[in-house]
Amino acid sequence: MRENLLLVSNFLLLGLATLVLATAQSALWFQIFGGFPAPAFWIPVLVYASLYRKFGQMAILAFLMSLTLKPMTVMPVPFLFFMLFLVGSTLRLVKQRFYWVGHSYFMMISGIAALLFHVYHSLGTLIIGDSSLASPEISDWLVQALLTPLVAPVLYEIFRWFDRATEFEQPSEASANII
Repeated sequence: MRENLLLVSNFLLLGLATLVLATAQSALWFQIFGGFPAPAFWIPVLVYASLYRKFGQMAILAFLMSLTLKPMTVMPVPFLFFMLFLVGSTLRLVKQRFYWVGHSYFMMISGIAALLFHVYHSLGTLIIGDSSLASPEISDWLVQALLTPLVAPVLYEIFRWFDRATEFEQPSEASANII
C-alpha cells in the first residue's frame, strides 16, 4: 500500500511540475520577453518520464500531462496525448540505441524532444486535420529546441529529488542498451 502511495505521489509531483512549468511558458514568459519563442519548459518532464520510467508509467504520465496541458492549448486531448505518447516512445527508442548517464544526455534529448513535438504535430495535422498548419514557424521551433536544453539540468535535479523524496527506484544504467 505504501509503495502505491509513493508512486502516486511521484506521479502527482511530476504532474504539478508540468502545470507549473507550462504556466511559466505560456503566461510568465510572454509577460517578460514578449513574442520571443519560449523554451518548452514542460518538455523535460516528458523526457524524464520517457527515460526513467517503465513504458506503462510513461504512457500514464503522458496522459496526465495531456490533461494538465489542455487548458493551455486548443489541441484536443486525444491528439495531445497521442503527440506526447509518440514523442515519449521515440525517446525510448533513441535511448535503446544510445544512452549515457548525466546532464548532457538529458539536455540533448530535451532539445530533440522539443523539436520532435513540433514535427509530429505538423505531420499529425496534415494527416488527420482539416485545418493543418498553414505556415509553420520553423525558426521559432529551432529557437525553442535550442533554449529548452538550457533549463533541463536544473529540472533534472528537481525530478531526481522527487524520486528520492518518494523513494522511487531509479532504473539501473545497465538497462540501457548501448549498441
